[in-house]
Amino acid sequence: MTAPEPVEYSQTAPTQLVQLSAGISEAADIFMQTDEFGRTPMVVIPKYRDTFLNWMLIAGPLVIIGGVLAGMNTEYQTLIIALSVILGLVLIVNGVLSGTRVVIPEGVYALIASSGKYKDTVQAGMHYFAPWTRVSHFVTKLAIPYQVNVRGAPTADDVRADVDATVTLKVKDPYKFVYGLTTTDFDQYFQAVCQDRARQRIREMESGAVYELKHSNTDEVRMVLEEAIAPFGIEIDSLYITSARLPPAFMASQEARRLAMVQTAEQEQQQELALRRQSDADQLARLEVVAKVERERQLLQQQAQLAEMRKKVAEVDAETQLASLARVEEAIARYPLAFEADLERMRIEIARSLAANSRAIVQVQNSGDFLSIVGAQALTAPDGAQSGVSAQSAATAQVTSNSDAEATSPSELPA
Repeated sequence: MTAPEPVEYSQTAPTQLVQLSAGISEAADIFMQTDEFGRTPMVVIPKYRDTFLNWMLIAGPLVIIGGVLAGMNTEYQTLIIALSVILGLVLIVNGVLSGTRVVIPEGVYALIASSGKYKDTVQAGMHYFAPWTRVSHFVTKLAIPYQVNVRGAPTADDVRADVDATVTLKVKDPYKFVYGLTTTDFDQYFQAVCQDRARQRIREMESGAVYELKHSNTDEVRMVLEEAIAPFGIEIDSLYITSARLPPAFMASQEARRLAMVQTAEQEQQQELALRRQSDADQLARLEVVAKVERERQLLQQQAQLAEMRKKVAEVDAETQLASLARVEEAIARYPLAFEADLERMRIEIARSLAANSRAIVQVQNSGDFLSIVGAQALTAPDGAQSGVSAQSAATAQVTSNSDAEATSPSELPA
């Protein structure tokens, strides 16, 4: 529903049209204002002709008669009678002319009746009529602002609406207006037509569209109203809807409803935002897990590749060692004496190394190895200490005759 604009409640009372009676000279002033009851005059009936007519017609004959009587038996009888007759005739002629002359004020239509029958409609200015012809009605040319107040009109959803409208009326055919319907009856008729058409229009719309009436096109409504009052010589110059409003209690409930809708929408937005955040967090967690799994997969793949490379390197090393051992075996097979000599030299060097360590405990397989070690120790020791060294080595060395015993490698002996 469209939010309502601030509306000032109209305090203007409905217009009442009326027909009044007044003198010809007062007609123009009467149409310019309302009467004491606030009613707007549209028709004025002249109360009488100008009083100038009566005394001039009476004074003329009296002057003639008085002059004749006053001039009799006087020296200036002829002169006095002549002057009184002339003055009386002037008054009579003036009275007649004044009785047939009518001044129509500006801004009105004047309806002329002859012997009680409508004869013509004349405009503003000075006009001369026969004595049996008179002005029967004055009708205003002014535009009449007609106020229509519609109260409690039900809408399509059964909400009571109040609408105020101003219709500007103009009389185009004063004869139809005066003799077709009295002013009071036309007022009641037109008010009823406006009320009926406004209620029909409001009944066709929802309550939310009532506030849009002020800005809606009123041409259709004006055409309907003009068609209804056309037989009476009236046309509608303009139609404006000045106010359209709903009951304050209903507006308060609608405001509370809109506020609840706004709050609900805000809560839905917050909930949607929270769900979106949760979804983003879940998606981010899934992405992190996927990334972690991918990293671990890549790491495992790298480790597998590294293990494969190490395996290949080990295989290459094994093949190289096998090839080297094969070459050594081939050399031993081809040069056995040289191998024996090298082996003997290595034994002597080892024996010398062991002989230099007095704390070494050596297990030998036979007496030949023991003699080799003792000899090497004797060769490495000084001359004065050779006997002591030999005795100490003999006391600490343990000889086992077990032919299956294995010699301890130099790397396994304690320092």
